[in-house]
Amino acid sequence: MHPSEWLYSLEIAGKQACESLSAFNNRSESLEKNLEVLSVEVDKWRQVSSELGALREAIDLIRRHESSWSESAATVDLLADRIDVLESNRSKKEDQFTNKQQVRLFETEPEGAFVEIRSVEAACETIAWNLQACGILKGAATKTARQILAALATGQMIHFTGSIADFVADSVAAAVGGPLFHEWRVPVGLLSDDFATDCLEVLGESSGCLIMKGANRSAFEIYGTAIRDVVARRQYSISLYPRLALITSWAQGPASFSDGGMLAEMGPVFDTDAFRMRGGTVSLPEHKFGHLMCDSWRQLQGFDNDASTTPVTELKDSLREAAFSPGNLWLRSAERALVCLRTLPGSSAEEDLHSLLTLWALPWAKATAGPTDDLARLADQVFAEIQNEVAHLGGM
Repeated sequence: MHPSEWLYSLEIAGKQACESLSAFNNRSESLEKNLEVLSVEVDKWRQVSSELGALREAIDLIRRHESSWSESAATVDLLADRIDVLESNRSKKEDQFTNKQQVRLFETEPEGAFVEIRSVEAACETIAWNLQACGILKGAATKTARQILAALATGQMIHFTGSIADFVADSVAAAVGGPLFHEWRVPVGLLSDDFATDCLEVLGESSGCLIMKGANRSAFEIYGTAIRDVVARRQYSISLYPRLALITSWAQGPASFSDGGMLAEMGPVFDTDAFRMRGGTVSLPEHKFGHLMCDSWRQLQGFDNDASTTPVTELKDSLREAAFSPGNLWLRSAERALVCLRTLPGSSAEEDLHSLLTLWALPWAKATAGPTDDLARLADQVFAEIQNEVAHLGGM
């Protein structure tokens, strides 16, 4: 072979060897990559195998405790059922307690003969008789009966405070309540006027009187909206339940509204501890039961419809002098009560003005943080004038 051919052959063989070497290197690199991937997959499989082992141990643990856990689950279910029953029972008892708390209504149906009340004189005599049955002296009883009748005739509420407030309220209710009257023992903490509304709807046309005992144990502006509406409308000639007398007694103690709150706006307030009383050893008469024979208290025979309205002007002057702004509803109620007092026989204009200042104005001023000192001073001045007049007449 020629040397050139030999060299050519050798060159070709070298190229082929290089190509083979390059191909080998490529396959070697590919193999290394495959090995690396396989190594990663092996690590993942080892991790999965480890996790599977831990999971298998957890499953075995669950299986070992499965029976005790089933018992616990059943116990929990039983407890949950008992809690539901207890909550249901508590809710029912709370509802029953709430209803029981609010519905303390008692019906009184007097036994025996009734005094038929057709006139102012009969009404005053019956009320005064029952006040004397409480131990109140005759003169004070007669004066108070007249003031109570003025409140009844103008559709207002009658309030009693002091240590025998409940007893006096019962006695007056017996005198004016007719064949059937009712008593509501107002509880502490009423939050709505639902019961008062229902009570008026049920009793308004059938009962002669509603006594609200402990009326200041709850806020009247919350529970007494329906009753206040009746009294307010009566002052504007809207006759609602015209035969129904509204009487309250006020509780004493820290759990009550000591000044009556909004109750004092609705009518006169009588302090039973301020009455002149008979001695404890004196025998007292039995109560009488009165029955209104008219459609309303204002229709009684004997009102003097020609009475002067001058005392109303004097009342307004007194209120202005004391800088007392009582509100339109109270002012209208007081004016109507004063005019009604002047239509009743048995008292002077000065005495009626004194009654308005002490029984209507002063309690409302106390409830509204008004000028009580100035009103009391004016009342004392009027009383002094009355005393001077009595002394003058006595000396003639």
